[in-house]
Amino acid sequence: MMSNRLIIIIVFLSIIIYGCSYSNEAPKQNHRDDLIVIKGAKDVKYYNLHGTEQVSYQVSMAYPASRALVEISERLKARGWKPLEEDYLNPGLPSSHVRGWGSFIDGTKPSNPLIYQWLADWKNNHGDIVRYGLRYESTNRENIILENLTNLEIYAIFTPTSLAEAGRKLISEMERQSSKEFKQ
Repeated sequence: MMSNRLIIIIVFLSIIIYGCSYSNEAPKQNHRDDLIVIKGAKDVKYYNLHGTEQVSYQVSMAYPASRALVEISERLKARGWKPLEEDYLNPGLPSSHVRGWGSFIDGTKPSNPLIYQWLADWKNNHGDIVRYGLRYESTNRENIILENLTNLEIYAIFTPTSLAEAGRKLISEMERQSSKEFKQ
């Protein structure tokens, strides 16, 4: 069952993340304050995509990006956001607030890079969700010294309550259907 959840997460995130390249880039002055851009950010891009608001950028910072995580967390908490211990779209799956950094091989790229990723959600009093993803990529998968990873990619996605609830409901229904098919 957990593998179905992971597949659903990957598909959903792929749609959101890779959809950015086909979305409308939003003017910089129209972004939400909840889409935090940390000091030293480069190549900052804002997007509006299917009712979400997003930002992506890069920053030079050594793994594990403690300064970035503290700055984002403190600024969100000051705005009333609460960190979620579980992935909002997949209850039961611990977020990076709980489990920390994870890694996987990205088989969608020819070099099959090793990705180190931190991914977690926050929720505000209105029920809106903001998701932050931080990631490093390494094509050298042997003898990696994590502290030598310095090209940090950060993205954030603000999802209003109605869209967040609809996404959670859709994924829950997909899991039910998958579970029924598996039992048959």
